[in-house]
Amino acid sequence: MATTTKPNSPYLTDITLLAKVSWGRGWLWDCKIGAGTAISPASIVPAPKHPFDTWFPAVEVRENLATLVSKEVEAYIATYKIPQSTSSFSIELTFLDDANETLVGWLTDWINNIILGGGEYLLPLEEVVAPLYIAKLNPDRSLLDIEHAVSGYMVYPEGEIYYQGESEGGQHRYQVTFISVGSIKS
Repeated sequence: MATTTKPNSPYLTDITLLAKVSWGRGWLWDCKIGAGTAISPASIVPAPKHPFDTWFPAVEVRENLATLVSKEVEAYIATYKIPQSTSSFSIELTFLDDANETLVGWLTDWINNIILGGGEYLLPLEEVVAPLYIAKLNPDRSLLDIEHAVSGYMVYPEGEIYYQGESEGGQHRYQVTFISVGSIKS
């Protein structure tokens, strides 16, 4: 009697194969914002004050890795989308501040007094960028063994920074969006 072999199955046939996959995880994040002169000689953005003048932990980071914008094209009785371009990349950073609100004060000054000139003028991009570094860490706080364990960006803050008071004890949690105008090779 002749035996026949089954063709490769288009679906998972052995659940134990899943145990061999190293699945992606949520990681710890450290961030560092430096003085603007580190990336642009014309920048007047100072480094944050202590204790945020070095690496500090982030509660949450949303790092845009790719953006593709499509264009709609009408053809007879149908509409299709085709790739067209990209748009600016953003990084959202959620962090805890100290009791003196050192980092929020520094960010507020960066927006209101440096970029917006106290409401009197708007400085050019080369004068208002600063470096933002993001490090992806293992639970033991060592760097992940991946290609881009540390990412660096030339950024400026965008949007609003709100203070939110609550009638409960707890830490002040803030979120700021940065627009990346370039990457820094590490």
